[in-house]
Amino acid sequence: MPSVFIEPLDIFDGRSISPEFNCYNEVGDPLVIAADDQVRFKVWSVDGATPEIEASLATTNSKVEIVTYGVANTTPAQVRCVFHQTDTAALVATTQYRFELLLIDHSDGDKAKVMARGDVIVSGSPGGSIGP
Repeated sequence: MPSVFIEPLDIFDGRSISPEFNCYNEVGDPLVIAADDQVRFKVWSVDGATPEIEASLATTNSKVEIVTYGVANTTPAQVRCVFHQTDTAALVATTQYRFELLLIDHSDGDKAKVMARGDVIVSGSPGGSIGP
């Protein structure tokens, strides 16, 4: 859907998740990512300023992956946000979080452009063995 606002992301603490996003601007036009642009995502508590999870193309564990760069006026860029289990383990199920996916557009003076924004719902993971 061409909107920066998304349905809540469901994250289970201590589990990895990798949602993909088609990237549009605030008026619904497809966004294109250039090779010198930066893409970042953040998860933060609504009552705190410091992100609990902050990731980019250059980070390890949680990170951003570009699936496709997009084609101007026709096809939006696609981005995968990889939430690593070591980072989601730090999230607390009773805390309200927000999510934001940003394009730092180098050709537009490094202007930050919101590609997706919404709430995060964190649930506890089941106990017990997860191995063989």
